[in-house]
Amino acid sequence: MEVITDTWTTIQYLILGLVQGITEPLPISSSEHIVIIRELF
Repeated sequence: MEVITDTWTTIQYLILGLVQGITEPLPISSSEHIVIIRELF
């Protein structure tokens, strides 16, 4: 069961990294990225 949890956590971090990379040119703070991702998950 721990492997599934670790995999899900890794996927969440990858998605967060992608969102931050894509929205880098926009005037959004890094903390806002985290808030947005938390709302999605």
